[in-house]
Amino acid sequence: MALSRIEHTSPELKQLVLTYSTDWSSLRSAILSCPAFYSAFKGAEQWIATRFVKHLIDPDVLPEAFLAQGLRNLTTAWSGPESAKVIEGWLAAQLRKQRRVTDERLWVGDAIAMSRLHHAIDWFVDNHIGYCKIASCALIVPRPVFTLTERPLTKNERNWICKSEAAYSVRNAGS
Repeated sequence: MALSRIEHTSPELKQLVLTYSTDWSSLRSAILSCPAFYSAFKGAEQWIATRFVKHLIDPDVLPEAFLAQGLRNLTTAWSGPESAKVIEGWLAAQLRKQRRVTDERLWVGDAIAMSRLHHAIDWFVDNHIGYCKIASCALIVPRPVFTLTERPLTKNERNWICKSEAAYSVRNAGS
């Protein structure tokens, strides 16, 4: 049986290709598409999962996304009276890192959860916020004329919404 061209490439190149998937189901399909991609993935699950998330989520939003996911993991692992101290200590350690939280490696389950949350926030922004409405008023005699114009959100405005959602999920993770 002749080998396909992808099987002739190095494992590192196959791993890099996997990191550029746009969502978890595409990544999963690529991994299961042939033995070459599957073996490349099995050798580097954490590296691929971490790079996948870093390519998917805007770098300005990544620290908040990592914090939100880490806190979600803590709140499911700890419950009861000791959980507040554990979570407080973990948050203090993360804040001391000063935005280097993105250096951590992700497990595949974390990458899946972060990918799904990212796509949900994107869907919300695209379908419910999508445009910034700008009101203006022209003072014309005998009465003012009001107009409402729309423009697409800027990248900074989208990132602010994503950061706000991540902060909201961090704040409400314990409840």
